[in-house]
Amino acid sequence: MTTLIKKGFCNKLTSEFDTRMNQLTAAEQQLDAKLKSLKIGIASVTGWSPHALIRNFEKNVDNSMNSLVPSLETFDELTTLINACLFTKNDPMLKKPSILAKSIKDSVKTEVNASLRALASAINAEYSVSSLVTGLKNQVKNNKIDTTLGQAAQALNCMSAICGTNINSRLTKLQNFMNKYNLSLTGEINVVAILSGEGLGASVIQSIDRVTNKVENVMTNIDNSFDSGVAVLKRSFPDEDDDE
Repeated sequence: MTTLIKKGFCNKLTSEFDTRMNQLTAAEQQLDAKLKSLKIGIASVTGWSPHALIRNFEKNVDNSMNSLVPSLETFDELTTLINACLFTKNDPMLKKPSILAKSIKDSVKTEVNASLRALASAINAEYSVSSLVTGLKNQVKNNKIDTTLGQAAQALNCMSAICGTNINSRLTKLQNFMNKYNLSLTGEINVVAILSGEGLGASVIQSIDRVTNKVENVMTNIDNSFDSGVAVLKRSFPDEDDDE
């Protein structure tokens, strides 16, 4: 005999899965737009670059890394800039170096993206498609699809194993969502499957993947640089950041 407590527990699991499935469904419009842009971008390409030019891009990015990623020492400049500007000096939040540092990271990345695009002038096709791939990846990340998918799957497992619920229709909905965007349960996009589905060969996919990895590496280095810079600023100005 199923107790009222167990019934309540099982009903809660069902509700939690449905909530997460609704969150995934709500994200579809944004994901569809990114996927559509990627497909249009691929269709607009009239020719791809030789691997030698891809290697040149990789080398140029490596050689430019010091100018693309802020060094730890350059974060000291923020204090000088804050004090030189009456607006930031008087703003209750922006006068705090660590908060200002975090607030300018996206702007720094925009500047770096412009520099990367200039370095990629000889491989415009691969770089453009790579940027669209990254846009789709970032949309998945921004919508926290990885967390939602994992939680939905866990809820389904409990509904089946503990409650004996027939999960077939809900499992189908989840699988259809994942298949639509070539997603794994961890939220990883199978980029190769998407690109090959658009008719791209292995050699072109490899080039796009190399460009994507190189650009993502730069962005990761920027994130790490800002994490370190903010930590140093917090240690240097502990009183300034008490209200953060």
